[in-house]
Amino acid sequence: MSSLFTDNLSSRTGSLDVTGLSNLQQLHADSIIQQGTEWTSGNTATLDFSAGNGNVAFCEHTLSGNVTFAITNIPTVAAGVFTASCIIDQGTTARIVNTFTMNGTSKTIEWSGGSAPTGNASTVDVFNFVCIDFGGSGTISDYRVLGNMNGGFA
Repeated sequence: MSSLFTDNLSSRTGSLDVTGLSNLQQLHADSIIQQGTEWTSGNTATLDFSAGNGNVAFCEHTLSGNVTFAITNIPTVAAGVFTASCIIDQGTTARIVNTFTMNGTSKTIEWSGGSAPTGNASTVDVFNFVCIDFGGSGTISDYRVLGNMNGGFA
């Protein structure tokens, strides 16, 4: 194939400096390893930013109702964005995250597709949230909570 792209590519010469590649690989590995917190009782999953609880809450116990996902000690950062996930190992009755609080303030979950999902009994469901400061002030009132669920994992 003789094209402008291959002709230009074949005429390139020089060297590539990859000193720091191992640091880049470690940074990438660190960015995909999420720290999480398992909660073992009740229907409230709490992640505390100041305590380093990570951004994933995991439940293996039998829930008696839907889940409140509470994120506490969120720092005031203008134009902040963060993600949080709640993993539920469902029992015979499926539960969902139906309440989301940030520093004690209840926030409306704007679900992908326009309505709250339905959980899947006897499987694992993952509820993912992206919290975005659309007002740019860093105050909790300016955050919107976008949610979706990936579910039915056996």
